Order: sequence, then structure tokens, then C-alpha cells
Amino acid sequence: MAGCLVLVVRLPFSLVLPYLVSEGVIGALYHNQNDKVLRYVVYFVVAGTVDAILDFGCVFLFSLTKARIVRKLRLKLFDSMLRQEVAFYDASSTGDILSRLTSDTAEMANDLTWVFRFSIEAVFRIAGITGYMFWRCPRLAAAACSVIPVIGLANKLYGSWLHRNAKKVQQALADSNNVAQEVLSAFRTVASFANEPYESRRFAGHVGTYFKLCVRQAVADGVYYMFVSTFLMNTVGQGTILAYGAYLCSQTSPGGGKPYLTVPQLVAFLAYRGDLQNWSNMLFDSFSNLVKSSGASLKVFELLEREPQKTPHAGRRPEAEGHVSFQDVSFSYPTRPDVDVLQGVTFEALPGTVTALVGSSGAGKSTLFHLLEAFYEPRSGEILVDGRSVASLDPLWLHRTVGLVGQEPVLFSGSICSNILYGLIGEDGELPFPENFVPPRVVEAAQAANLHDFISGLPRGYLTEVGEKGVQLSGGQKQRVAIARALVQDPRVLLLDEATSALDAESEAAVQEALERAMTGRTTLVIAHRLSTVANADQILVLDQGRVVERGVHEELMAGSGLGERGTYRGLVKRQTLGSRPGAPEHYSDTETG
Repeated sequence: MAGCLVLVVRLPFSLVLPYLVSEGVIGALYHNQNDKVLRYVVYFVVAGTVDAILDFGCVFLFSLTKARIVRKLRLKLFDSMLRQEVAFYDASSTGDILSRLTSDTAEMANDLTWVFRFSIEAVFRIAGITGYMFWRCPRLAAAACSVIPVIGLANKLYGSWLHRNAKKVQQALADSNNVAQEVLSAFRTVASFANEPYESRRFAGHVGTYFKLCVRQAVADGVYYMFVSTFLMNTVGQGTILAYGAYLCSQTSPGGGKPYLTVPQLVAFLAYRGDLQNWSNMLFDSFSNLVKSSGASLKVFELLEREPQKTPHAGRRPEAEGHVSFQDVSFSYPTRPDVDVLQGVTFEALPGTVTALVGSSGAGKSTLFHLLEAFYEPRSGEILVDGRSVASLDPLWLHRTVGLVGQEPVLFSGSICSNILYGLIGEDGELPFPENFVPPRVVEAAQAANLHDFISGLPRGYLTEVGEKGVQLSGGQKQRVAIARALVQDPRVLLLDEATSALDAESEAAVQEALERAMTGRTTLVIAHRLSTVANADQILVLDQGRVVERGVHEELMAGSGLGERGTYRGLVKRQTLGSRPGAPEHYSDTETG
């Protein structure tokens, strides 16, 4: 608003400058009125100085507006992304989303700022110049404006094409960003296969598509400006004013004997026509930029307006005991609705007990964890924690009550301390402790995770940076940081998803010791490949193709007396026993998580 106000105040000082030059200075010289020349020069300098000062205000205020628009758009879009359900990210590309968050929001803000500033200024200037021209000489003004309908039609056709091409340009840019993000985030994998040339060609393909679309747009821009700006406005418009203006200068007005148009007035017309052309181009550019930004804005607004399928809400927060129950749960992932991942799964995990989940890859073990964390909603059945459906529970309470340690722990750039404290960030998004302060609770969690001695040996201790995705730490160290991060919440239910499967024997032993400490006094659901963990569980659930086919304790299942006995568990143990080597950790199976 302030920028528009400064713009309106500035316009009279800017619009009067051609008049002072043509009808003022040149007119005085033409009529040999030398005493007026200096006066008009002073007027010109004063008006130009005020115009320059106010121009600073316009540039600053509209640049400030642009920065605010970018900030607001990115914050709103990022908040919208955080509200989406997990299934949204299963079907969305990270690079595509990042492109919307960075490139598209900047494009929108840049174009909107251009529109706000230059379209408003152009409208005022065109109105002022047109008013002066019709006031001074209606006939010549009408001749000067005769090309406007043709220009309008050309601009409409150009805008329609530009809108279609702009969407393709933004999508091509998003595709190239997606490849770059994917490759750079997994560069070690790319390098390990020596696939740098392949990834370079893949990226070049998307950039090539983007380049071709930009070249098409450059050709269209060139044709448009050649025809509209250079030919119609500059050549035809100026030629019309010169020819008809010269004719009017030779004609006398009826009854007065004076020229219908004087030479200084014709000079003023030419000067204002130049301004009219420039600001008409500005107005058309504003329209074109608005059309171009629509290609970026469509996706941005689509994401801003997207409502999550599962709306987060402040639900119940009962007293946490750790009683977990699955009641006839069936489920299919939203991206694969025809594939039954779980079929009628029913079981209970009592407070303080250990439930082991075993089965081949794809049996549905990890999916049980996803549903318990309320990442997805079951197609049928119900998941209960302490007697209440997870769908009715407050998400913050649920994820503080249920702690998860995954097979591939994800750490964030920052210190070891900040990564452990990640499990204690409050609802307001603020850390509960000052920066660079190591609270006793973090130390206790690290000790329980068998990590404290390692951290104490580092030069900066708990303030040691872990690098992007924890790249400065080994696999076992990252896994123990993830365990400490889960323990610092003091969860009543602990989910362990193949937490040692990717580790070497030495790291596995350290992590396993940490896990055994972590499991004490908590309801634990564990997907494990260590026979000792499974054998000591209070109950073992054997899954096959999304169903619980066997259940019982180790001795029962080995003896064939467990519920639903099919020999699946004995087969897994037998394969492990036959394949084990002396000195190797005891694994019941070499299968991966399902």
C-alpha cells in the first residue's frame, strides 16, 4: 500500500518532464523567448530530483514486498507440506516438492511484484499521457491510439500460448531438480557403481528439455516484440504521428489563422508517444509475467489448498500404560490399493512384554509399525493403544508414547545432542533447553543407548557435529544415537524395526546391548533377526502374506504346540542353524523386513 501511495505521488513529477522539455524549453527557444528557457530548465531539474527521490521509495518498498511474499509463500507451503499424510509422500517426488518450494515461489513473487509495481504505474502513466494527448490534439491522439486494438489481439494470442508453455517449463525445471536432489542425496551409491556418466546424461536429458522449451519461448518472445513493440508501436505508431502531425502543423485552425498543431507540440507528442510505447510494453510485460507465473502458481496453490486425507487434530491423551491391540486389521497402501498387505491381523501386546514379529520379506511386519504410528489408516479393523483407537489420539501424545528405532536411522545436520533432543521438541517447535546446553536427560539416554563412552572421547563431546544425514558417524553409532533419541522421550511402547540387521558383528553387539537396556520395563514390538531376541520374547508372531499364521513362545513353536502351527517358524530357525558359522551372531533368518 505504501509503495502504491509513493508511486501515485511520484507520477505527476515524472509525467511533466517531457512537457517541460518540449513545450517548455524547446517551445521557448522556438518562439525566441530566451528569458523562459532558464526557468523551464530549473523546473525540469526540480521535478526530476523529486522524481528520483520518490523512485527510491518505489524500488525499496516493492522489493520489500517481494521479499515478504516469498517468505510468506514458502512458510505457508512448507507448513502445508508438514500437514500432509505420509501416503502423500509415497506418491510424490521430493525433488518436485522442493522445486515448488524454491523455484516456483520465487517465480511467483518476482512476477507478482512486477505486476503490482509496473502494471499500476503503467496504468497511471498511460492514462495521464493519453489524457494529455487528447487534450492537446484529439485528432492526432486518435491516430496514435489506432494500433491499440491490433496490439491487444496480438497480446491475447501470445498470452494464451505463453500460459501453456510456462506450465511445461516449470515441470521440466521440477524434473531436473528432482534428478539433482536424488543423485546428490545418494552420491555414495552413485560413486560406488561408477554411474556418474549415467546420472550426468539423465540430468542433461531433463535440462535439455527445459532448454528447448526456453528456446521456444525465446522465439515467441522475439516474434511478439518484433511485431508489437518494434513494428506496430515504434514504426507504425511513430510513422503515423510524424505523417499526420506534419500535416496538422501545416493546417490552420478554423477562424484563428493559427496552426492546428505547433512544432513544439508535435515534439511533445513524439516524446509522450515514446513514453506511451514504453509503458504500454511494461503493461503487456506485466500481463505476460502474470501468465508465466500462473504456470508456477498452479502447482503451488494446488499444494497450498490440498487437504490431508487424515486431518491432524488434538485428540485424547490418556494415561500411558503401553497396552497395544490389533483387532482384525486389514490394510493396503494408497499407492497400491489392489495389493492386500495385511489381512485380518489380530493380536495383543500387554504392558511390559516383548512381542517379536518374524516372517519373510513383504509379510507385513513393518506395516504393523506404520499403522501403530498412525502413518496410515487401516482399510478395516482397529488399532488400539491403552484401549483407545490411534485415530482418536493426539498425534503428539501418540508419538511420545510410541518410540521407533528403524533399520536405517535418519539423523539431521547438527550436533549429537541436538539429534537426541529431537525427541523432546515441544508443540511450539522450540527446544526445551538452551542451545549448546547438554541436559542430564540426554546423557542418561546416551548411557542407556551404550553411547556415552564413545561421545565422551570426542573433542567436542555431545556438541560434535554429525554432518548431513549423520555422515560423520558409523552405522552402529548412528543406530545408537537413534536409540537414545527414542529413549529420551521415555516411551511406554518401543518399536524396533530390524535395528541391527545392517551392522557388522562388533557394532551389532554394542547396539544389541543398548536395545536390551531400552526394552526393560517397556512394551516392545521387535522385528529382529537375532535368535536370542526372538527366543526370549514373551510372544512370537509369525507373519506370512499379511496374515498371522503362527503365534506362541519359542519353545512352543519349536515343539509344534503353538497356535496355528504350520512349521514356518521351525523352518526359519532350521535355515539359520544350517547356515550359521562358528563365532557369528545367532540369526534366525537372513530375510529382510517386510
